Amino acid sequence: MPDGDPVDVLSAVGLLDSVEPVTPETKLADTMMMGMRLARGIRSDEFQQRFGLGLGEAFGSLIEEMVGLELLVSDKDGIRLSDGGRLLGNEVFERFVTASAEVELPGD
Repeated sequence: MPDGDPVDVLSAVGLLDSVEPVTPETKLADTMMMGMRLARGIRSDEFQQRFGLGLGEAFGSLIEEMVGLELLVSDKDGIRLSDGGRLLGNEVFERFVTASAEVELPGD
């Protein structure tokens, strides 16, 4: 049995059929979807540190649209779902995941 690499171990015992590499775009989409599920939402400073650009740079027009529809709250700390946005969370997540594919990350 292989030792060391968890992927090798899981593959050897039949618990792993394939490995999908995590691209920067996938990481961005996952961050948006998972972060929006948190009550605190997505913090601007954490987003900037992780991706090298601000939330507004990445999703400015979409954030404005979602705030205008009262689905998001945007403040100096970041963005989060509004009370009404929680009811339509999946639709909001989908919009950000779709928009993530269009974001040009530094270094891409």
